[in-house]
Amino acid sequence: MYQQLQSLYQLNGQRAGTYRSYDIVKTQEASYLLVPISHLDGQEIEEMAQLAEYFIHKGDQQVAGILKNKRGEVVSKAEDTLFVLLKCPYELSTNRNSSLGVELAKFHRRGKRIPFALNSLVRIGQWKTLWEKRLDQLEQFWAMKVKNQPSDEFDRLFAESFPYYVGLTENAIQYLVDTELDEQPTSLDAGTVCHHRFFNNCWDFTQFMKLPTDWVYDHPSRDLVEWARSCYWNKQRSMDKFHQMMNEYESINPLSAFSWRLFYARLLFPVHYFECIEGYYKTGDEEVKAERLHELQVMLKESDAYEKYSHDIHFYIGYRSKRNNVPKLHWIS
Repeated sequence: MYQQLQSLYQLNGQRAGTYRSYDIVKTQEASYLLVPISHLDGQEIEEMAQLAEYFIHKGDQQVAGILKNKRGEVVSKAEDTLFVLLKCPYELSTNRNSSLGVELAKFHRRGKRIPFALNSLVRIGQWKTLWEKRLDQLEQFWAMKVKNQPSDEFDRLFAESFPYYVGLTENAIQYLVDTELDEQPTSLDAGTVCHHRFFNNCWDFTQFMKLPTDWVYDHPSRDLVEWARSCYWNKQRSMDKFHQMMNEYESINPLSAFSWRLFYARLLFPVHYFECIEGYYKTGDEEVKAERLHELQVMLKESDAYEKYSHDIHFYIGYRSKRNNVPKLHWIS
């Protein structure tokens, strides 16, 4: 593939390690990332490239731009793999001392001001529909697995655990519906550029880059929730850490009552479970299957602890913003 970069992009580079599992290609002039995009469609990539240009034009020095190939296309193909080539904004050894909450808030503030419309990347206002569709699809698959009887350990754990996660999902959907009925969005709730999953080390400040291939357009609470979820599964569950992140973020972008309730609805939605189950059944790689089995085993073992984490976050929200009247779910211990 690296040889084909010469014909596709007129780049003479060699592999020089990885960044977040993506291959780094280094030339004498710059560093680049090869990012496979089989999970994205062409229109999404075009909008990501447009967003990257906007952020770079506005002076964001951490955004990696998506390059066009010699045919003027943002998507290239080599060895039966669709990919995009991102130009790193600086040498990857660059160190930064930054506040994650402040950086994310500034990113969201700029993302609210994009001067053009998006279509394919828009997720704001679609959570209920997307969650219901995802639940229906997995429920049909689960019913088939139960009917055919579980054939291995993952099948058995999936069959036994799914009803519990159905309950969690239905609670999340109802909480979302009640939020949209009870609260009115404010100007603070405008859509912005977010991440599909903003995990704890998404912006590694020792090698700090923002990758447009991570982005969607959604409510800003999405990134905050997914950060909090990733902290739990990476065993960084301190409420002091959560408190610091929210303080940093709200010093730039305060959160409304609607935001906090949307935050909690998404925290209740067990996206980690859905991604684990879907990831297992979509792959043929035995090593990946083993990883997903381990993830599921840990997830089920820690279901009570995750409820406790959700309870602690609710307590924090209520303590911080009593006026917001964020309803409590009494079944969460």
